[in-house]
Amino acid sequence: MRKEDCYSQLVVVFLIGESPVTGISKPQFTSALLQYKELKPYSIPSDLNIVGPVFSGTVDSIAKVLYDKKVLDNYRFHAISGTASLPDLEHKLRELVSYKKDKISLKQLDSEPEAFQTMIGALGNEERTALIREADTSYGEELVQNDKFQQFKYSRSLLHLRAAYEADTDLMARIFPKALRPNQLALRFATGKEQIDTLPVYAPENFAVSQQLTLRHLASYLSRAKFLNLIITGSDPLDMVFLARFFQEEAPNLRLAVLTSDDLLDREAGSVSLRGVLTISKQPTGAVAHKQIELPSATSFGIYEASRLQLNPGHLVAKQAVLSVVGVDGEWPILTKGDVNEKKSKSWRKFIRFGPLVAGVLVIIFWHLDQCLPIWC
Repeated sequence: MRKEDCYSQLVVVFLIGESPVTGISKPQFTSALLQYKELKPYSIPSDLNIVGPVFSGTVDSIAKVLYDKKVLDNYRFHAISGTASLPDLEHKLRELVSYKKDKISLKQLDSEPEAFQTMIGALGNEERTALIREADTSYGEELVQNDKFQQFKYSRSLLHLRAAYEADTDLMARIFPKALRPNQLALRFATGKEQIDTLPVYAPENFAVSQQLTLRHLASYLSRAKFLNLIITGSDPLDMVFLARFFQEEAPNLRLAVLTSDDLLDREAGSVSLRGVLTISKQPTGAVAHKQIELPSATSFGIYEASRLQLNPGHLVAKQAVLSVVGVDGEWPILTKGDVNEKKSKSWRKFIRFGPLVAGVLVIIFWHLDQCLPIWC
């Protein structure tokens, strides 16, 4: 397309903080609505275009603001989420704001149950597959619908445990040793701070000990009960990286899988890596991404896809699920589900079944101003 033929728009973006427990920041959302009103008065019919929610559990807090502020009296609510994965969120939001439910639209591009079923189909042995998910959020709560699977919960934030490991030289040497490749930065497990939406911890040192013992007991149980597979899900990528390495050490016979994809999983430290861990995403990552845009995580890719769809309703979103395995220099796709060229070769099934495993967040509101700018060309 020639530059002189390119028509673009100026986009004003409001960023609203979001938590998987408490939902959106209501003061920030309210402030954004007031500014939106000044930019686009009620007299001009329009959609309240939102990229989000990022987390499924945010729907309740959005409904409260829409109801309390009578937002739907003046605007149509049009949301696209590339990451919220629990089914039927549009129906839930319409029920919570029933007085104007005909003015609510929430399109979801992701499905955690579908990703889970794809992973289960690859792993096989449903009766010997366990799921571990974080407490206090909706991640994973709709995945186990029958008695075939056992599910376990871990504390939503493992920050104290991660910090304790990083402070202990011997423990950290086992999880992620300091012997790095020359061009690689060290991974800091103790980064971040305690979330404002969690209960205060008055003895963090002992709390870390309790978390470690709980996870060790779980690893021991999974080994004794001869489980073959463990699927990990959660909202914090550092927690999932830590858990993957923890269970590699404590239960080395388990095949590990995470219901997401993140560049942090590709990090190698000396002889220790997460090679063999299965991931799932809608984008090819790592060494085989080729010319496609590569974002650092499945969450980033979901937000990117939802943003493009809001800006261009004709955008064709990625529908395939890319099942990959962490290997040398990144994640390597072994199966694409939902693509016209989907193949179920004997080689990847043999790898999954018999290969050893060797080792938010934002809600975005768009407002369009007609203006020709070259930035979207």
